[in-house]
Amino acid sequence: VWAQSVYPQKPIRIVVPFAAGGSTDVMARLVGQKMAETLGQTVLIDNRPGAGGAIASDQVAKAPADGHTLLMATTSTHAILPVANPKLPYDVQRDFVAVGLVAKAPNVLVASPALGVNDVKGLIDVGRSQPGKLSFASSGNGTITHLVSEAFNKAAGIQAIHVPYKTGFQALTDMASGGIAYQFDS
Repeated sequence: VWAQSVYPQKPIRIVVPFAAGGSTDVMARLVGQKMAETLGQTVLIDNRPGAGGAIASDQVAKAPADGHTLLMATTSTHAILPVANPKLPYDVQRDFVAVGLVAKAPNVLVASPALGVNDVKGLIDVGRSQPGKLSFASSGNGTITHLVSEAFNKAAGIQAIHVPYKTGFQALTDMASGGIAYQFDS
């Protein structure tokens, strides 16, 4: 039998559309570690944050379709972004093939201790009493955490200022110090 090349022939790169430290990054690192053990090949995690995931998605869409460049796609990158920005330089249905579901992660609401609230009702009461003064964080414009926050604000009757971060994780420091009032995150 002639020797045939076997996948993977070179290191595999998992592109993460958000900065290091967030839930998508953590999932990619866990998956990458198991892939490396199973396949006997190096797996690199390549964080490419920005534009709600469009930078990373575009890079992967233009990579050779040889299975050595993967995208840790999310609801934000492949369901919300194409609707929010129909002029993306790629097509999520044409340019990507789903390999598998990695995780389902709920979003949780967290608030700064500086607010002095202990439940959602307390947050809503503070938010309604201070229209336009509270700020909320998200992992970027048009991401799932941004949209969930906006839906919460509308349902609760809160007017708050949106502060996008590269990851929700980065907002935690500002939230701990009272610079950000609340956020939804995985």
